[in-house]
Amino acid sequence: MVLMQAIVLGIVQGLTEFLPVSSSAHLILVPKLFNWQEHTLFFDTALHLGTACAVIVYFAKDWLRIVKNKNYVLKVLIGIFPAGILGFLFSDFIEVETRSISIISITLIAGTAVMLFSEKIFKQATNLKTNVSIRDSLFIGVMQMLAIFPGMSRSGMTISGGFLRKIKKDEAVKFSFYLATPIIFGAAIYSFIKSFKNFGGLGFLESSFAVGFITSFVIGLLTIRFMIEYIRKRGFRIFLIYRLLLALFICLKSYPNT
Repeated sequence: MVLMQAIVLGIVQGLTEFLPVSSSAHLILVPKLFNWQEHTLFFDTALHLGTACAVIVYFAKDWLRIVKNKNYVLKVLIGIFPAGILGFLFSDFIEVETRSISIISITLIAGTAVMLFSEKIFKQATNLKTNVSIRDSLFIGVMQMLAIFPGMSRSGMTISGGFLRKIKKDEAVKFSFYLATPIIFGAAIYSFIKSFKNFGGLGFLESSFAVGFITSFVIGLLTIRFMIEYIRKRGFRIFLIYRLLLALFICLKSYPNT
């Protein structure tokens, strides 16, 4: 892979992982748009690993507090369990069967509908929760299962889950980040072992992996703060418009004569 492509994809990952627009969809669409060779699963994981490290660094103090709180650790574990099991059982199928342009256009619209509905419910709520309960974490974890499909958005689905459970914005957004980190690291370890076995060693490693990792890490750090402040003040609206426009663009690109 050309290093410039690795930088571009690192920027794309850093920007879209934490915005409710689906990083996995963009990592599929951008190479297709520029007619780049499809990147490997491990490079994709290296990008996600960079943003996972960004979450750990940004919320370092929070992680120290969480580790000391067994009850909150349990909530995080419950929240990651549904998506973790689904990803472990069906990762190969999802990787092959859900990366088409037509499916992404559908999931972009479907995810937009979910976020629009959740925000409507949230705005009508009167007594908002300041803490995530066990039931809340399970519900949000089930919502995170939807993010297995490119176009749905992990942050979009988990924050929507928090809104549907009437959890205050700050806590809903932070809990979304907390759930994403173990899932991303788990996927990274799985894909690393898989790549190691397929290549019979570390032959799959390239300098582009390091470049992509560093780029996604730096951009991710900058995006997290923006995301927290923006969602708290303005909500999903601008992202919903973007998702619908992107779905429309994909349809016009795929079926120009219809």
